[in-house]
Amino acid sequence: MKTFKGWTEAGFKVKKGEKSQVKGLTRLKSGSKGADDDDGYVFPKVYHLFHSSQVEPLGATVESKQENKLEQEAKTIQEMDNLQALQYEQEQENELAISEPVLICINQ
Repeated sequence: MKTFKGWTEAGFKVKKGEKSQVKGLTRLKSGSKGADDDDGYVFPKVYHLFHSSQVEPLGATVESKQENKLEQEAKTIQEMDNLQALQYEQEQENELAISEPVLICINQ
């Protein structure tokens, strides 16, 4: 479990919509480091921790978006090919219908 900054520094990002599961409270002291305990103020500091199941590698989102885009493009190309094949079949049927002689018999 790490803070948002800790995961970012480790090369991860918190997934969109994830909320911290653990909140902590610590006390921070202000003032110089060499000063006595009586100098300065003590104030609370809240921190939020994220579990490893709530994060993903920084490069993973880019790769998955590229894969999704390629899959969508392949699907679009397949749909276009199917549409062209259907149009070709319809054109062939129209040509056959025009070229076939039609006999009309009129009885008088």
